[in-house]
Amino acid sequence: MPTTRSTTCSARIALAGVCVLAAVGASGLASAPGAHAASDRQVGLAALDSVATSGPAAPGALVLDDGIGRAFALDTLRDELIVFDIGPSFLSRVATVRLGPSPSDVAVDTVGHRVVVADDVADMVSVIDATATTPAVVATFPTGSVDAEAIAVDGASSTVYVANQATDTVTVLHLDTGVATLVPVGDAPADVAVDPITHTVYVAEAGGASVSTIVGGAPGARAAIGATPRSLSVVGDRVLVATDELAPTSSVFRVRAYDRDLHELATSANLGARASGVAVDAQLRLVFVRTEAGELRALGLDALDELTLTPPPVTGGQPRQVTVQQSTHRLLLVTTDRRTATVTLLGVAASPAFVPGILPPARIGMPYRARIEAVASPGPVSYSVKPVELPSGLVLDSATGEIRGTPRAAGTHSLLVTASNGSATSAMASFKIVVSP
Repeated sequence: MPTTRSTTCSARIALAGVCVLAAVGASGLASAPGAHAASDRQVGLAALDSVATSGPAAPGALVLDDGIGRAFALDTLRDELIVFDIGPSFLSRVATVRLGPSPSDVAVDTVGHRVVVADDVADMVSVIDATATTPAVVATFPTGSVDAEAIAVDGASSTVYVANQATDTVTVLHLDTGVATLVPVGDAPADVAVDPITHTVYVAEAGGASVSTIVGGAPGARAAIGATPRSLSVVGDRVLVATDELAPTSSVFRVRAYDRDLHELATSANLGARASGVAVDAQLRLVFVRTEAGELRALGLDALDELTLTPPPVTGGQPRQVTVQQSTHRLLLVTTDRRTATVTLLGVAASPAFVPGILPPARIGMPYRARIEAVASPGPVSYSVKPVELPSGLVLDSATGEIRGTPRAAGTHSLLVTASNGSATSAMASFKIVVSP
C-alpha cells in the first residue's frame, strides 16, 4: 500500500514567486515528540564496488569529503588513516597515513579540505592534507587534555573541537594559529558536532544525560534529555542524538531529533541495540543507523519512522561504520569479520516521500502558484491528484508538483496527492487549499 502522510508543518520558502514547501527547517512535523510509526517507504541498496584491507583491522570513524570525492577510514588497530578515491561506481585505495599512538576519532574540513584526527593518549590533533596525491600528516597541535573521545571541525572558521572525556572539557583549537583553549562542559562528553550555519557546537554529555552547547567559544545552553546521549550530528536545522535508556530488565535505544534550541521534535522506536553510527541523506530525507547488534537500519528524517530497508549481500561481516555521499546519494559502509575490514560503495534506491509543509491560502481572481515537493531516488518524481479535488481554476503540474492558476470560487479543498518514481511503492499525502473571496 502507498504511504500516506498528513503534512502539518507551517514553514515554507518563497522562491521566484512560487511557494516551495521547506525541505529542511520546517517548524513542525507530522509526528509529535515521543511519537513513532512504521512507514511504507521502501529503501534498497545495491553494492557497486568494495575494497578489503590486507589483514586484521579495527574500523573506527568513516568520513567523506564530497567536494574532492575522497573518503577516510580510521583504523584504530594499526593506528592508521586509510584514504579512498570514490568514482562513479568504484572505490580505489589511495594511501595509508600513519598516525599517533592512539587515534580515537576523525573529522573532515570540507571547506579547506583537511582531515583532523584526535589522539586520546598523545594530547594532540593531527592534520592531513586531503587533496594531496599521497596524503600525509602536515601538522600536529597540542589539545591541552588527554582522553579525546570525539572531534569535529568548523571549516568556515578553521576551528577544531575535541571532546575530552576524562577532564569534562572541550578543546577549542584554531588551526590557523594553533591556539587551543579548554571549555568546561558537563560530565563525560561523548561526542561533539558543529552547526555549519550558526557555528554552534553541540556536546553529548553521557554522564549527565544532557546535551549542551558552546557558542562563541564559551559554554551555552544545556538541555536534559532524559537518556544517555552517545553520539550526535547536525543536519539542517536539527540535531540528531543517539541515546541509551539502560535498565536492569529492559533497555531502550533510540535516535532523537531536536531543533537548534534543543526542543525535541521526534523520536524513533526502540532500535533494540545501541545506535553506534548514524548517517543522513538530507535531500532524500533518510537516516541510516548502524547498531551494535550488527544491523543497518533506515529511518525517515522527519518523523524518525522505521522504513523497509533491503540491503544487498555485503561481504566482510557485520556493519561497523556508515556515511553518505550527499551529491550522489550513495553509501559507504565498513564491515568487518575480525580478520579483515571491507569498505563497500552502495547505490541507494528510495521510493518517494513528501517533504512536510502546507499550501498557502488563495484568493478568488488572484494568480496562485505553490509547489508540493516529494523526493526519491532515482528521479524524477511525478505527481497526480483527482481534478475534482482541486479548486476551480487551478491545475497540478505532474512533472514539477506546482499548483497554479486563478481560483474562481471560494471554499476549502482537501487534496490527496500521489507521488511516484516508477518504484513499487508510491507516496500519498493530504493537503488543503483554502480559497477566500
